Amino acid sequence: TVPRVTYTQPEVAAAGVSTSDLGAGMRVLTWEHAHVDRAVAEDRTAGVTRLVVDRRGRIAGVTIVGPRAGESLAEVVLAIDRGLRPRDLAGVIHAYPTYSDGVWNAAIAEVQDSLRAPLVAHGVRLLGGVRRSWLDGRRRLGR
Repeated sequence: TVPRVTYTQPEVAAAGVSTSDLGAGMRVLTWEHAHVDRAVAEDRTAGVTRLVVDRRGRIAGVTIVGPRAGESLAEVVLAIDRGLRPRDLAGVIHAYPTYSDGVWNAAIAEVQDSLRAPLVAHGVRLLGGVRRSWLDGRRRLGR
């Protein structure tokens, strides 16, 4: 995976599969920099982060347009190289606020969407009901 950066205003950085060269089953996760707190704080919200996810759920590419795009690329290059998934990036804690929060927020959004899938949502509701029943039983027994 070879990172590419064009040092223009704004910077353009990319690695792996391009968002314009999607293969079968690939999808793009997009996070606008208007929702990246560092960009908002510096009033530099023109930009976007796009992660390409392959059909097996692995990160296959990234394109970042905006301030410090090249600096935000390193973590995703590692993710592409190691075959990581958005949930792996979502579990990383960053300094706050940074421009690389665009990558992290795109990954978090993907994880949240996967939790809303019908089967997963049903499982979560079921487990919540089991937990509530267990707690009610403990309360009735005075524990």
